[in-house]
Amino acid sequence: MFNEKADVIRLATGGPLSRDEAHSIKEHVNQLKQIHSMTMFQIFHVLVRIVSLSCQHVQLAKFAAANVEENL
Repeated sequence: MFNEKADVIRLATGGPLSRDEAHSIKEHVNQLKQIHSMTMFQIFHVLVRIVSLSCQHVQLAKFAAANVEENL
């Protein structure tokens, strides 16, 4: 199932993910599964890491992080 998620991320970012990037994203997604024991700051940090790792362009990652921060 994670491969399907990686495919969606690859399509959304316009390029392939390396094996390390995909593994790193998978680890952060697994952290979100334990959301009930996390503070809001920890959740925000994990979400920003996922966005940053899945975006090939730094500007896109900064834009996405700013939007997430505004919505909190």
